[in-house]
Amino acid sequence: MIMKKIHFQRQNGLGYFSVTNDGTYLYIYVSSINGGMYKIGTGRGSSIPGKIYLERDVFFPVGSKLDEVNWVFLKGKLYLKSTNRDPSSIEVINPNTFKTESII
Repeated sequence: MIMKKIHFQRQNGLGYFSVTNDGTYLYIYVSSINGGMYKIGTGRGSSIPGKIYLERDVFFPVGSKLDEVNWVFLKGKLYLKSTNRDPSSIEVINPNTFKTESII
């Protein structure tokens, strides 16, 4: 098995992250120049500890304001709140694809 090393670059102390879990997987959102969304096994259930099951890059143009993010796993979905969106909206994300399903 090849383990992938993930490196996050923080510029001038800027970078935000949020972590949640569903009991089997850890979901990490990193808001930085080369950040992303990650689904990592915990070793519980059928997951392999430390294995990256899913990842999606999150791009921010150099000089742009990074998202301050919060997300939570609830009833089979990820709910993401970020400062770069309407303050009254929450993005609903599929934890198996990291695709946005809706905005509430």
